[in-house]
Amino acid sequence: MAMNVGQGTDTRPVINVTPLVDVVLVLLIIFMLITPMLQRGASVQMPQATNVAKKGHPENILVSVDLDKHYWIENKQVPEADLEKEIKATAQSKPGLPILIKADKRLTFGPVKKAVVAVNKAGLPGASLAAEVPGGVTPQES
Repeated sequence: MAMNVGQGTDTRPVINVTPLVDVVLVLLIIFMLITPMLQRGASVQMPQATNVAKKGHPENILVSVDLDKHYWIENKQVPEADLEKEIKATAQSKPGLPILIKADKRLTFGPVKKAVVAVNKAGLPGASLAAEVPGGVTPQES
């Protein structure tokens, strides 16, 4: 024999997920807007590396050469004539950081060579060339 105690209504607790869905959608939109801005330097297609000898330094001075043969130091476009001077000034403001040259894979070696020569003329010990690992992770990110 079953007895009902109380009001006799069968209430079930229900979780309202509408605020949760709102927060998740806002976070998704924020991540979609912020993610493209996380890339450093100019946007270039880097060549594929078959074997990576070492991991990249987590901090470096990034020199980029895009497909239109424009030179960039970090996120600042630099004229070719001022490249050596700007590399030297950036290296003096960030002493001890290695130079990483990131160039578009569709370029011939001439513009990349100019960036390497500018690093050498600036009196810095050398530069590393960035490449993509077949898994899609660049050495400085691994």
